[in-house]
Amino acid sequence: MEDNKAEVIGAPEQAEMGGDQGGGGVGNEHFGGAGLTVQQTMRGCFQECCGCEAESEYKIGLYDAEFEEGGGGVGDNKIMYAKEESNCCFRTCCPSMRPLVWTVSQGSEKGGATIATYQKGWSLPLCWQITIPDYGTCQGPCCCCMPKATAYDSSGKDLGQSRYICDMCPLVPKFGYYEGGKMLYYLAPEHCCGGMCMVIKCGGQGGKSIYIPFWFRDPETKEKLPDGSGIAKLWPGMKKACCSDADNFALKWPQGSTIDQRKGLLGLNFLVDLVWFETHK
Repeated sequence: MEDNKAEVIGAPEQAEMGGDQGGGGVGNEHFGGAGLTVQQTMRGCFQECCGCEAESEYKIGLYDAEFEEGGGGVGDNKIMYAKEESNCCFRTCCPSMRPLVWTVSQGSEKGGATIATYQKGWSLPLCWQITIPDYGTCQGPCCCCMPKATAYDSSGKDLGQSRYICDMCPLVPKFGYYEGGKMLYYLAPEHCCGGMCMVIKCGGQGGKSIYIPFWFRDPETKEKLPDGSGIAKLWPGMKKACCSDADNFALKWPQGSTIDQRKGLLGLNFLVDLVWFETHK
């Protein structure tokens, strides 16, 4: 394959779709399988019990099991490590609005070679809340300055951007992944009640017992991609669920996606966790 063609896994006929992989080849071998499992650790759980949001930490392993049958398993083969860097004042006073950087590195512990970084700037929360004397609390959705995160490879090349999407049904979260300002993938869960509620599924042991699948969809039709790819929030176990707000996820790549796009979609997984599950417990 010529140097100016992207490395594509699973769909050789689409090899012309991507750009040059550039010099950011660190960790490319981890993005060639079916997907990844993303496990948030319980780091800082005591700090969070005291009222201050801790910096998130993730252990990332190889994807296993069938996404359609419960969202995938959470294996022990940890191949990457991710850590948030953010300001303590922001995490204490306005955690949902905080700017931050996630850094993904080689190995199961910090200190490995950098694979990718994801930068999120300051943003408004998904909902505003106003207390009215004698009437109680009034809430409503924010639809400007929404959260977004830009992905960069180890050489600093811009890979793409993940964004939260505000629409008429704010109780069901939607996200988009963009390249060059154009939406490449639309991500949304199944819904019911006229688009007002997310669908939670049950099916199996471990992480499959309770899970919430977010499906990658066509950006025009909003229909699920036929390969069944997406991001699923898995049941993390009783200890983690009761003693922390740490979550487990399974990430299945869209067929025909390039290595660069897959690195960007890992950042989309982090954004989903931050702006929705961290604030909707």
